[in-house]
This record gives sequence, C-alpha cells and structure tokens, in this order.
Amino acid sequence: MQTRRPGGTGPRTTSTSAGASNGQASNGQAPGPGLWAVVPNEPEPPVRRTLAERLQSWGLLALAALACVGAVLLEAQREPAPDLHVGPGPATTAPLPEGERTTEAEPAFGYVNPPPQAPPVGTYVRANVRPDGTVEVHEWVTSASVLDRVVVAPRLQDGVAVRATDLRMAADLFTVTEGGTVGERGRMFPLHAPAYRLHLSYVLRGAVTAGARGGQDLVLPTDLDVRFADRSGPARVDVVGADVVSVSCGTGSDAAARPCGVATDGGWTVEQEDSDAWVTAQVRTR
Repeated sequence: MQTRRPGGTGPRTTSTSAGASNGQASNGQAPGPGLWAVVPNEPEPPVRRTLAERLQSWGLLALAALACVGAVLLEAQREPAPDLHVGPGPATTAPLPEGERTTEAEPAFGYVNPPPQAPPVGTYVRANVRPDGTVEVHEWVTSASVLDRVVVAPRLQDGVAVRATDLRMAADLFTVTEGGTVGERGRMFPLHAPAYRLHLSYVLRGAVTAGARGGQDLVLPTDLDVRFADRSGPARVDVVGADVVSVSCGTGSDAAARPCGVATDGGWTVEQEDSDAWVTAQVRTR
C-alpha cells in the first residue's frame, strides 16, 4: 500500500503486521475480550420493600426475642433436679451426735435502740444484779455533738477499782469493740466514723462489803465511767435484782454516798441531772 506523505512528493510504503493493523484483526473484525478479560456487571436497581414486608420482618424479630425471654424465665423457675448422687458415700452428711455438735457463730454486736424511758440526750443504764454478785450492764449514750473517741474507766469504791469484762461497744452503724476488759486503768476507744449514739454491754465483777445487821451486805457499782467531749444531758439508772435493798448516789470518787432513787416493781430507778454522778446498789447476801 502506498500513501502520499504530507508535504512531500513521493509515495511512502507502509506495511501491516501479520495479525492486525490499527486495532483491527486481519479479517476486519474487532478483537475479542480474550481469556482473562474482566467484563463489568451492569448495576442492578435497588429493591424497595413495602411497609407490610418490613413490619412482618420486625414482627418475626420481636417474636424471637419474646421466645428467648420466656425460655430464660422458665429455666429460672424450674425446680432443681433431685440429687442422684451415686458413689462410695452418701450424698448428705449424717447428723453429728449430740455431744459433738458445734454451736453457730454469734452475730456481731450491733447498736440496739434504748428503751423508751431513756433520755433523748444523755445516758441510760440498766444494771441487772445477778445471784453470783456480778452486775450485767447495758448502757446507752446519746450525744448532742459528734463523737470521735470514748474513754471508759472503772469507778473507784473505797479506793478499789471494780473491773469490767466482756465489754462490747457499738456506734450507730458500726461495731467499736467486742470482748474487751477494763481494769484499774481506763481505756480510750477511737471511733473510725462519726457517731452520735453508743450502746455498751459489759459485766462488772468485784464488790465492797458493808456491815449490816444479821450479816454482810455487798455494795456493787452499777456502771462504768464513760467520758467523751461535750458530755451533757441527764442520766437515768434502772437497777433490777431480787436482792437489791437500796441504792446510793454520789458525785466524784471521794464523795460520800447518800440514799437516792425510787423503788419500783422490778427494782430501783435513779434519775439525776449530773452526768458525772455514780450509783451503787446495796445487795443483801443470803
């Protein structure tokens, strides 16, 4: 094939390849895509579901969720399966003999509200004189200000300090101590949280003898000396016990005792405005 070159006068000879020229095959048809050619897919239009179809799908999901919840509730209400233990030993433990049974642990000592006759602010003491000469005491302290520490000391009788055992103390919301002892010296108990009220329980041991016609009487203290900052308010002491014949009061360790109190059906009651006053009980020995 001869072509004329622009700007020139002579013909130019061109040649074609054996298979194709200018993107065309020798037979005049366009080349095929070949074995590894990628043919793009035509995008399909989005399928729009009707409102009824959507509601039906949501309803099926809701039913499935309700079925799961129902299965969980039924499983929770199902009674436990019986114990089908099979083995060398029994499934349960045989009861111990009467002499080998252990007692359950006692609950922690906690605050218990005082009787209604206790003053709103002040001290209330209930002293129970027992036949063995010990005095079981429950004491409640209600302060008008916040308590951060308490000092507990024995009261002196004729120069003798009566000791206290089994001391337990609880504030409004927590236990301060359990099982303590107060001897000749007082003890200070810090409170790890603010409190307004205290409940104490302890046993007083020791007595001072006093002469009486027909035998000897015992003079017993009725409480410990509980001190704290800004102590105020009246004090009431209820002394109970079949052998209590009288009670006496005084203020200070060197003060002379004087008769006080009112006899009641269950014992004696003493009400005083001085929070530092002490009360002793005179007990007739048998």
